[in-house]
Amino acid sequence: MTKSSPEWRVQHAALLAEKLADIVLREDPDNLQWRHKLLDIRDVLVRAEGGPQAALQNAAAMFVGMYKGPRNFSDFYIYRRDEDARIEANNKFTEMTDDLQKTLRDS
Repeated sequence: MTKSSPEWRVQHAALLAEKLADIVLREDPDNLQWRHKLLDIRDVLVRAEGGPQAALQNAAAMFVGMYKGPRNFSDFYIYRRDEDARIEANNKFTEMTDDLQKTLRDS
């Protein structure tokens, strides 16, 4: 299985979605909407109904939906008192989010 294969992409994206969901829960346990949406994306990928390519397309559409509306996933951030730590944590989170988006969209 190569990194470009739909099967690998499904596995990688599901893992990323779960890791991001865990971070969201840890950083903001009172705001579960993003965690639930990320876990829904993971579940669509794990079930892979209609095959891996269909699962990737469905998950990608769900991911795009997280960025619609006046309040969206781009509003989420990781808070740290120390500015350098805050920047580092948010950069890592953004890298993971970008990796998820790229994995879902690349064919």
